[in-house]
Amino acid sequence: MNKKRSRIVFSIYFFVVIPGLFILAENNIGYFIDRQLSKQNVVAESTGADFDLWSRSVSIDKVKLTNPMLGQVTCTNLRISKIGLVSLLVSGGFHAQSIAVDSLFIDIDVLADTLPIDTMSASKRKVTFGVGRLDIGYGMLDFIDQDSSRLTFGFHVDSLQYDSKVGASQGSVVIRKAVFDLAKDFSTIRADSIAMNLDQGVFSGNTIAWESNLTRREFSKKFPYQKGQFHLVIPSFTMNGFSLQALHDDAKGIKCQRMVVDTFNLKSYKDKRQPFPDRANIPLLADMIKSVPVKFGVDTLQLVNAYIQHQESFPGASLPGSVSFARLYATFYNVSSANDDTMILDAQATVLGEGKLKAHFELNPSPKSSHVSGTLSPMSLTRANQMTIAAAGLDVEKGMLKHMDFNFDYDNDRSTGKMNMHYDDLSFQIIDPDTGEQNAKQGITTLIANTFIVKDSNLPDKNNYRVGSISFARDKKKAVFGYWWRSVLSGIKTSVGVDKELS
Repeated sequence: MNKKRSRIVFSIYFFVVIPGLFILAENNIGYFIDRQLSKQNVVAESTGADFDLWSRSVSIDKVKLTNPMLGQVTCTNLRISKIGLVSLLVSGGFHAQSIAVDSLFIDIDVLADTLPIDTMSASKRKVTFGVGRLDIGYGMLDFIDQDSSRLTFGFHVDSLQYDSKVGASQGSVVIRKAVFDLAKDFSTIRADSIAMNLDQGVFSGNTIAWESNLTRREFSKKFPYQKGQFHLVIPSFTMNGFSLQALHDDAKGIKCQRMVVDTFNLKSYKDKRQPFPDRANIPLLADMIKSVPVKFGVDTLQLVNAYIQHQESFPGASLPGSVSFARLYATFYNVSSANDDTMILDAQATVLGEGKLKAHFELNPSPKSSHVSGTLSPMSLTRANQMTIAAAGLDVEKGMLKHMDFNFDYDNDRSTGKMNMHYDDLSFQIIDPDTGEQNAKQGITTLIANTFIVKDSNLPDKNNYRVGSISFARDKKKAVFGYWWRSVLSGIKTSVGVDKELS
């Protein structure tokens, strides 16, 4: 009796209830979709729509989704198969076996004055999304941010598998002709192409440039305080062992085994005739990396044959001072925001066109201290005039650096260490940076020599050899690169005999 009753109940459900639910859902699927979209203040318009609930598939000739506060998305020949009805109708998420689109145009404008408060706030319920295979024949993005910055690029997606709970495990994405106008900085970032192939574990880019849209004079007028102006060119970069499988895992995130940046060129400029800005404290490099909101880890990062030039304008000097690092080769190990392990950096470069600099960095997040050590090969000390004449009117007439090595620890407050600076036959004078001649300040040279006992030579085989003391209190409103340089400079000053600040 119980078995017979069970068969009857099963038959009713199988032949009546389930088909009835499918018919009901198929006739109202558009209503369910519109209801979910309306919750997000999205209006949908479509032509040539066909819903097949038995196969859980949708095909639409053209669809346009519009949010009056954000913009619109338009696509043609949309085909979705094996839709997860439970997640769509109950939880508000969306999952499908495959999505294919011939063309996709995304036009988004999130200007702050047009956004309602509830749109800018975090969603109370996280909407999930997953697709077994996503194909987009051609796409175009036009995105305007709250500060009027604008990003545009074309893209193509092939066989991308993605789950918002985990990450992406296969497929490829190609971005072409990307342009990012940074409104607040009056600068533009351009990229000829960026490609991601998850099947091969490769992420790469070609011809990437970041440049200011202002001349130096225009930049100084627009920003009447000390601010860096940059021009960066990266011919190419390649990331191997690239993975997004744990993209949304806070303990792992984006993974890359090896990244190589080839022959990048960076030129920076700062006008020190302007007042220093009142700004928030700048974290140390390791702390800055650890604070990146997206978790990532790069096992090895290499810079190959790079060139860096930094120039600064100073009061009283018509021409800027300059320092350069040519043929720069650097290797970073364990660059990660996902753990607190020590990051290692080994670098070598030609400084000021002559000296061979080698440096080793062990970078730790606060409060642990970090460590820097390095050496500089023999070079003429007159090379320093490229910066010292403009910065302080200090003209090195002659002198030869025989050897330099330095070693110091630092934390967020202070650096301490030692320097060995071997030099011979040092002679300098104070001059007018514009004319190159001694002026009313010519007596300062003698005053410096007498007051600070400046040594014309400092060789280890002499009785009066002086070991430089590295000690510098950090200005937390300045970047770590200046902190490193000021620490080394303190060792140079004490080696030469100038162990007080000169005004």
